Amino acid sequence: MWVEFLYLTFLLLFPIGQGSMWASANANEDLIKPLSRISYQEILEQGDLSSLERACMDAAKFSLDSRLRELSNRLMDLSLRSQSFDERLVLAKALMRCKAPENAQKLLSSINFPQSSGKWREWLMLSWEAANGAIDHPGAALALKKLSNGTYSNLDNEKMIVGYEKDGSPITKSALDVLADHERYSGNLDAASKVLMAGRTGGSIGARRLALAAQLMKTLNQEKRRNLLGIALNNALEDKAWWLVEDILRLQLIYELAAGGDGKLLKQSLERLSIELDDSYTLWEIIRDDPSRNAEVNALEKKLATPQNNLLPPLKEVNTEL
Repeated sequence: MWVEFLYLTFLLLFPIGQGSMWASANANEDLIKPLSRISYQEILEQGDLSSLERACMDAAKFSLDSRLRELSNRLMDLSLRSQSFDERLVLAKALMRCKAPENAQKLLSSINFPQSSGKWREWLMLSWEAANGAIDHPGAALALKKLSNGTYSNLDNEKMIVGYEKDGSPITKSALDVLADHERYSGNLDAASKVLMAGRTGGSIGARRLALAAQLMKTLNQEKRRNLLGIALNNALEDKAWWLVEDILRLQLIYELAAGGDGKLLKQSLERLSIELDDSYTLWEIIRDDPSRNAEVNALEKKLATPQNNLLPPLKEVNTEL
């Protein structure tokens, strides 16, 4: 069946002080070599929290794993003597600098801020950062659920830092989408779908969320899935996000063919749009099984097989999994 070879063009389914001590070791902020062994050992044994944190940054910059482990252990020793919540938060931040998210998690789990506390939000954000760094998706999801205060739409405008550009500027993503990712990676597909459908953002963002929700929710019946994809398609059309429109049409076609339909109208819509977008690969997918269009298919295959494109896989290697 044609549906066996159809796949989406984008992935809907997408880690402070003994100032004089440090100054002698770091006169220039833009270091070209790591801290000397003597200076490092002095900070490890006698340094305060500020110096230890900066030593962590130095070790991380030069990928000195043994130093990162030693500094992390030293910070955990300090945490045993720490009594205040504020000190533990600072220690947890230092552990994150030391590339030790698991230890930061342990420390943060020993803190139970009441929601009325001024530090509650900071604790939750740091708890998410530590769980995310430790690739603990259930733990990260739990932190974001607490942050939502029982209403997932509260996360829609909350931005989480999920990476950094080459120039150091942060890459952010909506906390709602981040929570959906954590639920999905935890295997909770229906939960991920419910999170995505709680979003209140329209346009292409809302369309992409609804399309992904329609894919993820296994308990969704055919009619509800069709309606959900219809809403997603309308949102994408309103936003004139044509490549997203194409992907949603492809997704609709997958489900219609899987249900035994002929997909004729959807194929026609996809063909017109693929021509408009100059998307030769999608056009080839649509017409390649039509004997009356062999000449067009051959021309497209030659175009796609050129070194400039190199998009056409051998048929025997085409992914047959939806």
